[in-house]
Amino acid sequence: MQTRYTTTKHPTGITLIETLISLAIFIMVSSAFYLLIQLGLRTLTDDQIRLDAIAIAQSQIESLRNVPYDDVGTIEGIPHGVFASHQTIVQNTISYTVKTEIRYIDDPLDGTIQTIPRDTVNTDYKKARVEVTWENQFLNQPVILITTVVPNGIETTSGGGTIWIEVYSTDATPLSNATIEIINTAVTPAVPLSLQTDTDGRLILPGAPAAIQAYQITVSKNGYSSEQTYSIDEIHNPHPDPNHLTVIESEVTTKTFTIDTVSELRIHLEDYTTHTSLANIPVRIIGKKRIGTDLEGNDIPKYNTTLTTDATGTITLSAMEHDIYTITLQDATLDFAGSSPHIPLVLAPNSSVDLTISAAPHAEQTALITVEDANETVISDAQVHLTHTILLYDQTQNTNNFGQTFFTPLELGTYTIEITKEGFAPYTGTIDVLENTQQIISLITATP
Repeated sequence: MQTRYTTTKHPTGITLIETLISLAIFIMVSSAFYLLIQLGLRTLTDDQIRLDAIAIAQSQIESLRNVPYDDVGTIEGIPHGVFASHQTIVQNTISYTVKTEIRYIDDPLDGTIQTIPRDTVNTDYKKARVEVTWENQFLNQPVILITTVVPNGIETTSGGGTIWIEVYSTDATPLSNATIEIINTAVTPAVPLSLQTDTDGRLILPGAPAAIQAYQITVSKNGYSSEQTYSIDEIHNPHPDPNHLTVIESEVTTKTFTIDTVSELRIHLEDYTTHTSLANIPVRIIGKKRIGTDLEGNDIPKYNTTLTTDATGTITLSAMEHDIYTITLQDATLDFAGSSPHIPLVLAPNSSVDLTISAAPHAEQTALITVEDANETVISDAQVHLTHTILLYDQTQNTNNFGQTFFTPLELGTYTIEITKEGFAPYTGTIDVLENTQQIISLITATP
């Protein structure tokens, strides 16, 4: 008997999965080609835009070269001239910003203002910088062209005076790229300039028009404090320090400013006994730096403000300038009962400080005693014994972690104070208590 085998043939063709895979590959390849085409078109467009920007910059440079030397300058700048410091030009639907900066140059070949002897005529020639920028493109690096413009004749002293500004940090390091705003509304046209210091922290600006106490200077840098000059205000600042600068023809006006990185200060107010937070309490913060004196000769603080603690008893201050700050409570129902760290507070540059202030219910007379060693390091857990024989007062308290103890309430009088601490010689003295008295007492290390 013969066995027969039957072979089944499947139909040839493309399955659905193969179709989907092919379609996905086609879409990816097509997308890649599309992106390449788009990138090519954007690159071509950007190249054309950049060529237009170069043409605009070259046109401005040619205009600078084709006017009389005395006209080479910006309308509101130093040196003064006929060109706008900023202008907008629309070309092929693209908006271009053209920034023109022109400065006098002191050529070292005949000496400079920094050499000895000084070159008193430091307006040898002018250097012009033209920067063209635009936005919303794939590549938008600016086009910058620089040219030098030389006078036809010899240099003269008719170029005005020179402003020489130096900017340092608190450790006497020169600060480069600090922004210096210069405003003078007393000359025509008015001068509004924004320039930057060089690598030596200097800005030397020849050719400034002569003017008496008219140049308003503001010095700043991102992340730094700022300094400025001040005008005379008969009510608020009759004797400003520093005053606006004076520029005299053919003379040099110098001024040094000190700025540094800003700090953060967090003030927390709590009850002296329970250490609970005290909310909605006004606190006055005054810095030691001044901006002048009033008619009575009293200092006018640069920083002077009153703030209120939040629901957690806290005041947070960012971007605070390095200074020495005095902080007082502005609530008549409370007395200052100590702080950590101590007040006045020395706030260093680029620091973050948490200041805790203790407050107690107000009393007519109190005494805050701070105990420290010869190195001004606070001494905690020192025993402080305060007595007054006639008033029959006898109280002993230990200093807290920041070396302070607070006696309240007291009466007017001279009290005897005795302090003992292991490792230190005993201290005996007196303290006159009048209103809210504070006294710092230094202990001497015990001799072996």
